[in-house]
Amino acid sequence: IGGSIRIPAGWCHLYGLKPSSGRFPTFGGKSGIPGQEYVLAVNGPMSRSLRSVQLYSEAVLSERAAPWNFDHKCVPIPWRENVIQPKGRKLRLGLIGRHDSLVTCHPPVERALGMVKRALESQGHEVVAWDTSGHPEIVKNLLAAFYDFGGGAIMTHVEPHGEPVFPAMEGYREASKAGENDLGPAKIRMMNMKRNALQKAYLDRWNAATNGKQPLDGIIQAVSPWCAARLGETQK
Repeated sequence: IGGSIRIPAGWCHLYGLKPSSGRFPTFGGKSGIPGQEYVLAVNGPMSRSLRSVQLYSEAVLSERAAPWNFDHKCVPIPWRENVIQPKGRKLRLGLIGRHDSLVTCHPPVERALGMVKRALESQGHEVVAWDTSGHPEIVKNLLAAFYDFGGGAIMTHVEPHGEPVFPAMEGYREASKAGENDLGPAKIRMMNMKRNALQKAYLDRWNAATNGKQPLDGIIQAVSPWCAARLGETQK
């Protein structure tokens, strides 16, 4: 949900795959906030090679493994090849640049995004600027839900054992102190309705990006607004 695959992969020269919810099985696992289903957690691989990520996906999603027979939330779609149709056509990709409507990335990250754009265009792929309006509202709702659902769930594991509460976790402690008195059925229903509306609006934006041309194949965004930081620096 928060970059547990994306960030270590990006900062440690690895390949990572964060799948859509329901794509890989999660039954028997345990997310950071068990029982929180406002935004579903997922499992995905990290590896030193892209081929290993592909092998993992092929094996886990094979007809023989059939994880959907064991996990009721796993969508029954076996691994597919040649999904780009017509085969061999060039890609059309959105690119989120140096500012994503929330933060401005550091110069090395901006330089890397430029390198990616030039490399793709040199191979004949189309790269278009991706509109990020609406991102602040999405993040605001996401963080509020994390605190509402995660405050008590996280602090009950941290405080009894005297574990330190890092500055980045302060919001969870404050939410835990406030209790869950206002997190009743009515609020949860409204939260779900708001989430669904934001998701539908993003789907509409994706479909509108065809602009009479071929559909969009993906969106490129920086792993993080900064390069790998010294231990503890991100807490500030």
